[in-house]
Amino acid sequence: MVRLGDSARRSRLPLLKRTSRIPDPGQHVDLRTENGAWRQGFRALSEPWTADTGEVMIWVATEDEYRAAGREGRSAVGVPWATERLRLTSPHPPWSMSRGQAYDGQRVGPRFNIGR
Repeated sequence: MVRLGDSARRSRLPLLKRTSRIPDPGQHVDLRTENGAWRQGFRALSEPWTADTGEVMIWVATEDEYRAAGREGRSAVGVPWATERLRLTSPHPPWSMSRGQAYDGQRVGPRFNIGR
């Protein structure tokens, strides 16, 4: 009888890939405040950069500012935020019902979003 060590057994398991904590510009993010509460409705504006303190930072803006800047053809105004205090989010969880608004503002009726 041959007994396999833990490393041999582990190598046969599929590798679990962790999702990235660093958002790409335009991705939806939630921000953790100093008191630990999460604030929703923000977008990443930049690639990551390292602050003088050694923290990895990105620029973020509110969803309203992000959309207004896009409509007006200008850069969004944002604030720097540490990547350790944010999480990536989806604009519409796959199980949520849509409000039925198309991107051009025309009513298209309710629909169920799967895998968005």
